Amino acid sequence: MSRKDLGMKNEIIKEHNVIRPKNDDQKWKGCFVFLEEYDEQLLKKGALVMRKNHKKNISFLKVENQTIWVRNTPHTGKEDCYVNQYTEVIEHEGKKYSFNKYLGTYSNLYWVQMKINLALKRLVLGKQHLGYVPEWLSEAYIMDDQVNCLESSKLFVLKEHI
Repeated sequence: MSRKDLGMKNEIIKEHNVIRPKNDDQKWKGCFVFLEEYDEQLLKKGALVMRKNHKKNISFLKVENQTIWVRNTPHTGKEDCYVNQYTEVIEHEGKKYSFNKYLGTYSNLYWVQMKINLALKRLVLGKQHLGYVPEWLSEAYIMDDQVNCLESSKLFVLKEHI
């Protein structure tokens, strides 16, 4: 489900809006990216330590208003999620029954779609609210067709940071 509002939290969506790709499903192939900035301390003692000594490819998406995937967590922190439940409908003896089911214990690790300009606004608001940029706030996922549309600059190594 595509996010259109940063203020909506703990929303309940219809089950058909929950996407559960199968392993190795090429339709969902893409790569992880970071939006504008990230906490450089993560390269020393955090989730990005595995990327130490890697080269970075700086690129720009051609279309600003593209939809990307971001973590299911609002700028205010991991206590809430944009979406935490979905409505499942079952039919029994000719009658339809609907009930809400939680996405799971770690629903903040799920992904939601969001326009890039809204994701960048979320990043700014999160930095103001939290005082820093955690990885889950700046991390995004783009699809393969978007990767192919990247306008690339040069490949380089940030020796002072990596």
